Amino acid sequence: MVEEDNRSRIFALGICLTRSLVSELPGRMNEGIHCKHLGMQGAMASTEVTEQNKDVARLFNKIVFNGHDIEAVDRFVSPDCYNHVTGGRGADDFKNVARFILRMAPDAHVTIDDVIAEGDRVVAFLTFGGTQQGAMPAWNLPPSGKPFSVSAAHMYRVKDGKIVEH
Repeated sequence: MVEEDNRSRIFALGICLTRSLVSELPGRMNEGIHCKHLGMQGAMASTEVTEQNKDVARLFNKIVFNGHDIEAVDRFVSPDCYNHVTGGRGADDFKNVARFILRMAPDAHVTIDDVIAEGDRVVAFLTFGGTQQGAMPAWNLPPSGKPFSVSAAHMYRVKDGKIVEH
């Protein structure tokens, strides 16, 4: 009995883990799959939400940093969002970060190399570059006027279309 229960749990886990692989099935063939042992109702239907969460991360970086639109932060960041990078909360914290970056590199540009997600967690692999016109106090660097490029991975948690954790 225990062995049979473990087999069904493994099967249920396999269904849940492969939901992104079958998201391309036509129509709504993947709708309503229930992973009862993991407590995940309609796991296949969550693929759409996962894709929407990836779009939030993409658009946030494109509009705020590439578009230099600091006020757009309000569209993407929850008022109670926690930013692990600064220890701050909310859209104003993200606006301060964006202001700093755009002062430091007025020609800042983000290239989104890849975005992966599972549920509400999104990881964006980015290449950030520009010309360093302002000081970088964290590294004790004065303005250099030189181009730079930095690769980074940013993790976001997205809920209801807004970033709630970074």
